Amino acid sequence: MDVTSLYTNIPQEEGITIVCQAYEKYHNNSPPIPSHYLKQILGLILKENSFQFNGVNFLQCFGTAMGTRMAVAFANLFMAEIETKLLHQSRVKPRVWKRYIDDVFSLWDVRKQDIDLFIEQANTFYPTIKFTVEISETEITFLDTVVYKGERFQNEAILDVKTHYKPTETFIYISV
Repeated sequence: MDVTSLYTNIPQEEGITIVCQAYEKYHNNSPPIPSHYLKQILGLILKENSFQFNGVNFLQCFGTAMGTRMAVAFANLFMAEIETKLLHQSRVKPRVWKRYIDDVFSLWDVRKQDIDLFIEQANTFYPTIKFTVEISETEITFLDTVVYKGERFQNEAILDVKTHYKPTETFIYISV
């Protein structure tokens, strides 16, 4: 599963609240810097992010820019909250669920129609968060790897991994 355009689809206020709650929880409700300061700083970073496109100035008022230093942590904490609630509410759950920012790898031991039901639920769970999905019984690309059922799977139930090369990869190297 992959979240479609995650960074630009995180509501700023809700994202700030989630980050501040995670900050408080991490520090056992006694953070070294009061969380209201974190809230103010995040508000400045998110709400005062201006950029230029084709000579026209814009102010980003929803989501976060991917190039902002705190964007990855912001998106990661937001998705942690969403996935926790989604998995908790779901009747059918994956056997394995691993997420890296906006990419999810999951293994299932249920019928395909149950997986489809979960995907439908995931895509209606939060208004701005939508998932694209690839399903296969033999191999799947995750990040820059291909996870597949090789020879070891039949005997030991072990999945194998190999490097994934995008079709646009040319491997042209220049030496001097």
